Amino acid sequence: KKMRRAKATPIGGAEQDLRACDSVPLGAICEISRCSFLVLPTQKTNKKRKYSTPHTKKDKKTMTPQITPADLLNTAILPHWPRPADTYEQALWCEDLENALAALIPLMNAQYHTAITAIITNNLQNPQYELLQPQIPYRRINLDLLQKNLPATYQKIIHLKATDAEKIIGRTELYRLARKTDPARTDTLACANIGDLQKILRPEEAEPYLITSHKPARPKIIPRETP
Repeated sequence: KKMRRAKATPIGGAEQDLRACDSVPLGAICEISRCSFLVLPTQKTNKKRKYSTPHTKKDKKTMTPQITPADLLNTAILPHWPRPADTYEQALWCEDLENALAALIPLMNAQYHTAITAIITNNLQNPQYELLQPQIPYRRINLDLLQKNLPATYQKIIHLKATDAEKIIGRTELYRLARKTDPARTDTLACANIGDLQKILRPEEAEPYLITSHKPARPKIIPRETP
């Protein structure tokens, strides 16, 4: 028998809860970590940005307001999927909404970059917006020049990242070198992969050497089984 959904009630104070987020565009939620491109209005304005929709029958553009988290929640989500009154079902509702929004993040990110690529490739112009392509400065040492002019300083600071050293000499040799320097500390930090052990021993031979522990996982709500 399926569990019946409790009567749903709209979330109270949703507008107030997200009022602080009103100024954050939905695009800020997307994981656009590179921040390679910025599309900004050509003129400064205190009004919220609006998007033009396809032409109507009268061949006039209509404008829709800029998307904010509060608008998305209160206008697009809550009227169709109101938050349930039951606390258990509130958790399920939040999980469903979290999963749905998470699925949209890579989709919106991909479509964002597709649109940006189209703007650059086709040299598209818009009287209301301009595309900025900022550069993030970073600095590095000219190792060749440092080694030539200041060899002693070069020898003091030159090193390999642990991940690169591991790629060159392997984990086992890296462990041996570390143990020559500090055996006690190396033994304390030493570890091994189950996959490497299973490459040497058969499953039944490796099993006695494996320890099973448990750590808390994300709580999950499921319907009770009823007779």
